[in-house]
Amino acid sequence: MPQKNTHAHKAESYNIGRPYYPQVFYDYLYDELGLAKHIKIADIGSGTGKITKGFLEQGSTVYAIEPDKDMLRVLCNSLVNFPNIIPIESTAENTGIPDNTVDLIFCGNSYHWFDKNLAIPELKRILRDTAHQFNIVIASLGPGKPSAESPLKAGTFIEKTFEYTVHNNYHEYLHGHLSASNTPTPEDDNFKEYGKALKKTFDEQNVNGKVTTKFILHCMIGNINNLTQ
Repeated sequence: MPQKNTHAHKAESYNIGRPYYPQVFYDYLYDELGLAKHIKIADIGSGTGKITKGFLEQGSTVYAIEPDKDMLRVLCNSLVNFPNIIPIESTAENTGIPDNTVDLIFCGNSYHWFDKNLAIPELKRILRDTAHQFNIVIASLGPGKPSAESPLKAGTFIEKTFEYTVHNNYHEYLHGHLSASNTPTPEDDNFKEYGKALKKTFDEQNVNGKVTTKFILHCMIGNINNLTQ
């Protein structure tokens, strides 16, 4: 099935609680891999634009593809000062981007949601024929080790991991947890109890009002023609 709205009613929490990517991630793509800063990028599943912002700051034009209307609203409001963003309310299976347009496809914590039978042909359609040999980045970010499973053929991609720490106050800590697709929303009966449990955990773990979380950003960087699933 096509990509569903997996984070309905989560936009505000997502924007408050989700971390940005570290600058070394962008430095690696543009400096070490040699991607030109003026390239056009399709950020598939852009959310509220927390990762998009880093691409825009490099000077790239970004098509921000996001199926959640609220997420896209927050993205547009927070990135209003960037003329090089093109937000589109759509999915990986039907991006709305013209043929042969983008130089790089980026999927951050989103690729596993796609219907691969529909998404892969669509991603190939929008990719420019003259794109860099490294034209797709599939990234996952979380506090634990990523899955070893790869959608790219073995031996055809670069694997890169970045580790960094984030220090969150209670407000950020709370919304970081509430932003997950499987956590309750205010309409759910267990929402208040869930919040109380998070507050108890924060009170037990914080140091000087902050909880420190180590994040692992795992990236697979390859060529779209080597996607297997």
